[in-house]
Amino acid sequence: MMDTETGFPIDRWTTDRSEISYQTKPTNIGLGLLSYLAAEELQCIVPEEANHGIQKILDSLLKIQKNPYFFDWYDSRTGQPLEFWPESNQKLTPFVSTVDNAWLILALLLIRQCKPQFRQIDELLQPLDMDTFFDEEHNEFVGGFAGEEPTSWRYSNLFLSESRIAHHVKAVMNKDRDLPANRMTKNTGNWPESSFGGSMFELLMPQLFIDEPYLQDAVIKHIQQQIEYGKTHAETFWGLSVCETPDGYTELGVGGHYQQFPIITPHAIFLTLQASPEEALQLLRLLEATFPVYSTDMGYQDSVDVQSSKVAKSQLFLDNAMILLAITNNLSKGFFQQRFNEMYT
Repeated sequence: MMDTETGFPIDRWTTDRSEISYQTKPTNIGLGLLSYLAAEELQCIVPEEANHGIQKILDSLLKIQKNPYFFDWYDSRTGQPLEFWPESNQKLTPFVSTVDNAWLILALLLIRQCKPQFRQIDELLQPLDMDTFFDEEHNEFVGGFAGEEPTSWRYSNLFLSESRIAHHVKAVMNKDRDLPANRMTKNTGNWPESSFGGSMFELLMPQLFIDEPYLQDAVIKHIQQQIEYGKTHAETFWGLSVCETPDGYTELGVGGHYQQFPIITPHAIFLTLQASPEEALQLLRLLEATFPVYSTDMGYQDSVDVQSSKVAKSQLFLDNAMILLAITNNLSKGFFQQRFNEMYT
């Protein structure tokens, strides 16, 4: 799913490739870089191949238009910011997303940690500072910037969303381990207990990289909520998250503000490997045995409706990348968490 010219990941495609969505965003690009680290760690590719792919992406990042932060959507084939949304031709306002920039900065930091020979990373990182996005009054990050103006909405008190990755990226850039914990408890005095939407990815995606023992109870509670929902509404299957469903892209979750449908996405199950490995593997085996969600040449379809047995036609790069990184952590004893932790020293 990487473009041969820019090296950038494409956002999604149908498995027969009859429909390819060539847009990409900073989160995709960041996880594209980290996918090369994962594939090398698992010995799926040799270091020379990993370095070649990383180099291609870094060269493209140096060339693309930025402000100095990265815009929300680019054409994966050219690296140009999107002016119109491909499917609808709707005009897009240039937008700089806090969370998307945090994910890409995280990836650049990890590549520099693992492969210091890529010196151009310093050029990319030098003008970037997560405090640009931080709202001191509300003790949280703004959603981003449309032009020079920050968004009116904040991520206040949504510390169990993926937005907390911005706190961790800022912390590692400042060598301040306690920064995320201090910010998370400043407003409420307590650790949060539930995520905003109730989806697996918003709670667990940051834990691909960061050990958060103080959120263990919240993680266990969240997984249990999903299991209970599965028992009563999803034929005992569980794993609701934001995904490409058989009927289109949908935000799904349990115990939060997102919709609840009996649609299971494999990446949500893989994200629980760290917390509940036996349960996750058992569920994946059952999912694969019951529905045509996996093929050896193309990997996982993005989701399946376990009541109608309808399988999503599309695959998302982001979801496949999360699966690969979760597998790498599981087989290599927390590979990405260890590398992230090393950056504090």
